[in-house]
Amino acid sequence: MHSKTKRFPLLSLVVAILFGAVAVAIASPNFAFADETPSGDLPLDFIYVESRTIETGDTQNVVVAFSEDGPEVVSATLGFGRVDRDELIESPSIGSSDNAFAFSLQFAGNDAVGNYQLKEIAFTIVEEGVEREESIDLTSSELTANNTFTVVDSLLEAQDGPAVELTAYTIDDGGELREVGSFDELNLTSLQSRTKTSRPVVVLDPGHGGSDPGAMSNGLVEKDLTLAIAKYCEAELSEYAGISVSMTRETDVYVDLDERVDIAVERGASLFVSIHINSGGGVGAEVWVPNKSSWCYEAHEIGDELGDRILKKLSALGLASRGNKFDDYTINNGKFYPDGSPADSLAVIRYSRENGIPGILIEHGFIDNSHDAALLSSDYYLRQWGVADASAIAEQLGVEKAKFWLSGISFAPESCQLVGSSVKMNASVVGDVSGLCYKFVWHKVGKDWSDGNWGVIQEKTTSSEANWTPTESGDYEIICDAIGANGSVQSTTENYRVSPWVLSSVKASPSELQLGGSVTVAPVVSGETAGLRYKYSVVDLETGAWSLLAPASEEASLSWEPPAAGRYAVTVDVIDDGSYVSGSATVEVGEDWSLDAFSADPSPAFVGRPVELEASLSGTTAGLTYKFVWERGGWADWGVVSERSGSATATWTPDAPGSYTLYCDVVDSRGNAREFTVSLEVGGTAIMGSPQTTVSKMIARYEDTGHAYPTSVYKGKGAETIEDFCEVVYSVAISEDVRPEVLFAQAMYETGWLQFGGSVKAEQCNFGGLGAVNSQVGGASFPNVRTGLLAQAQHLKAYASTDALNEDVVDPRFDLVVRGCAPYLEMLDGRWAVPGVGYGSSIARIVESLL
Repeated sequence: MHSKTKRFPLLSLVVAILFGAVAVAIASPNFAFADETPSGDLPLDFIYVESRTIETGDTQNVVVAFSEDGPEVVSATLGFGRVDRDELIESPSIGSSDNAFAFSLQFAGNDAVGNYQLKEIAFTIVEEGVEREESIDLTSSELTANNTFTVVDSLLEAQDGPAVELTAYTIDDGGELREVGSFDELNLTSLQSRTKTSRPVVVLDPGHGGSDPGAMSNGLVEKDLTLAIAKYCEAELSEYAGISVSMTRETDVYVDLDERVDIAVERGASLFVSIHINSGGGVGAEVWVPNKSSWCYEAHEIGDELGDRILKKLSALGLASRGNKFDDYTINNGKFYPDGSPADSLAVIRYSRENGIPGILIEHGFIDNSHDAALLSSDYYLRQWGVADASAIAEQLGVEKAKFWLSGISFAPESCQLVGSSVKMNASVVGDVSGLCYKFVWHKVGKDWSDGNWGVIQEKTTSSEANWTPTESGDYEIICDAIGANGSVQSTTENYRVSPWVLSSVKASPSELQLGGSVTVAPVVSGETAGLRYKYSVVDLETGAWSLLAPASEEASLSWEPPAAGRYAVTVDVIDDGSYVSGSATVEVGEDWSLDAFSADPSPAFVGRPVELEASLSGTTAGLTYKFVWERGGWADWGVVSERSGSATATWTPDAPGSYTLYCDVVDSRGNAREFTVSLEVGGTAIMGSPQTTVSKMIARYEDTGHAYPTSVYKGKGAETIEDFCEVVYSVAISEDVRPEVLFAQAMYETGWLQFGGSVKAEQCNFGGLGAVNSQVGGASFPNVRTGLLAQAQHLKAYASTDALNEDVVDPRFDLVVRGCAPYLEMLDGRWAVPGVGYGSSIARIVESLL
């Protein structure tokens, strides 16, 4: 089972599109799904879909470019969905540049499998300072052909490679879509990314190995022969300073087929050459090359040409030529490249091609043929064949044997210098440098070679270093000739920019701060700065999120307040008329805080009375948010006091007594939470319930106060003595399921132990102050003690319960109460008595004295 081939990460996503001059080829591109839209009113320039087929869990990268001749597009959202579903999944852009927007579409889970289509692009344009929302339907027949793709469970991923003249884009480290001059700037391995000065990499793949012996016959084992030929080939290629050579295995070990190609990808291979021995009754050598599919067709051309070279040399060394061969993968309905063309049958050729590397497989004779086996038994022929393979490869790459290889020029500063300042350059040479001489020349890019357009930096000398002080700004070619002792010359050319201004660095002050502070970001620019514009952006180095801080303007500094703690790269693009240079500075934002206390006040608390919760913190608290929760009985009962907010305080009113744990979750700007707790006891005196006192206790409690019972008032109202009164309290209370001690305590509190003195008079038999809404209103009157106490008991029941009354209603205010709103005495504050602070707890203390 092979592993998946590697994909380039999003931040180095390459978007290759054809120039308008070759737009006709876009209808069936060989290497990418870039589609130039038809002429008409649509403001699109092109749409690019990176891969025709991807696996679940992968990312589909898309670029939509609007015409640069049209209005400015400031934002865009791509809508896509399954072809067989009426759905529109929206994906905001992740980066943009010059009216081109990049999107990253995510697909996860088995339910993501299916055929997808880009359905709509919604965007905001600015014309004459006014923003306008627009959208384009992408499902029209003119656009559909290259705007669809498939998500499958398992399929080798493909890496598109360029095939013709191109423009290249990359999403840079700042999260922006950036146009670059060529693929060479992107450091990618592809069929077209090699320049004449690059040092090609050849990866040799000795077939089989380890537990896989390959073919065996005539006392020979294929895995041993392939390793021997490959080592001889490697040794010969090492004589070419202009070629870098690697092996997929150096010893007798097993290597998966896809892993062999992975090695080639990792080492930046220009060619992949797999070395094998044939079997099955034939005779002679053959070379398997990429088929004629349109996908990366150049791989076929290179493989076919290289195969011819190899067979010509092998046939001169005793192996009959069976020619070049190729075949399509047809098993189980076949395999196909992303453009729909048939895939190669041989895995290593197919995998190599999918990664933009021409791959071939050489069969060096038949192990089961007596003639070929005799040659295979000779180390002489193994050596000669390895050398022949190497010679053919070198010819194909256009590299001659040499002791040195001029691979490029390095500069300091690296890519740009201020006019009038010195540029140091050094020739990069691989191999034997003894006796070499060097010459450096400058030439203005795009100019002829007349005087003033070129000059000699350093005449022929043994020093590989040179210094140059340009006197004019512009783009230059720097040419270096390396001359060997025998007069052989190798040349390389590198481009270098000389600017009237230079960005030397970006300063962020302070570069380390606590959240809530601000940073001043400023580019350090030398030279002529008039007319320069500056664009500011930032990348969150922990999440990869990119944000535009300020569009291009003449402001040469910016004050920025980081939104969260973490590490950021703040980038400044310094822009002149035709180009820009970017620089970045790193900013470290801290969020140091600690909890001083988490309190609940009052403690202990009472049912129905507010409790103030507060988290007291010190340090950097600007980005913190708070959530408060309560629980009781091991989370048997719980609730949210306040959802997450910026307030470190909350108010909670418990509605039942018990032992509580209060929680405060403090969440920092990154979403990291820390939990703090405080315990709280909540007391409460239930109004309803079974009696917990006796008539005699009520009598004794009254007598302890020393107050005289108003016999003269109540003698004719059914309660001549305190004993009679308490008997009535008890019987009336239990008739409505109210606790007698509660009814007694409230009557005593309301009447001042039956002494009255307020607006309610003793003869009214109104022991609960019913209807006495202020000091001037006497309230309700009742004919006797029992009716008055029953009315009071019914009023308590109205507050404390939703049960029906057991006796006929005598409470004139029964229907004015929200039933069940105050099951505890402490909850009567502000209800029975207004404002009534401490009303319920005062009655509760009398209740406690009766228990």
